[in-house]
Amino acid sequence: MFMLVDSLDLPVCPDYSEAVRETGVRIRRTSRWLNALSVAATAQQVAVLRALSCVRSVEQFRLRAVVDPFLPRSTMDDPNYGASLRQNLISHVPELHARGLTGQGILMCMLDTGARLEHDAFDSLNVIATYDFYL
Repeated sequence: MFMLVDSLDLPVCPDYSEAVRETGVRIRRTSRWLNALSVAATAQQVAVLRALSCVRSVEQFRLRAVVDPFLPRSTMDDPNYGASLRQNLISHVPELHARGLTGQGILMCMLDTGARLEHDAFDSLNVIATYDFYL
């Protein structure tokens, strides 16, 4: 199989990741496509990060509560979606699951820049067809 590879496929430079880690921050996620790290940091650590020669910019975001504490609790609030809870709430997935809708028997088309079918996410799916537009 022929695959195109470019700089977006390269991991974040390990030396850069280590320099960031040495500031004492907690690295949350790494994105090779954005060539970036997401970290949990104090204001003092942010100042140190900005001074690193390998850091182009720092964008700060404050995490907000995902579930509105004023909404009544119900079985719709109980599913454990882990790190995907926020996007599932945006799409009202917990409400659909609470009503017994799971998407079983639905034919779905997914367009993407590529997927590794050996990934665990595909274990229980019936993939009907794939097509590599790069070939």
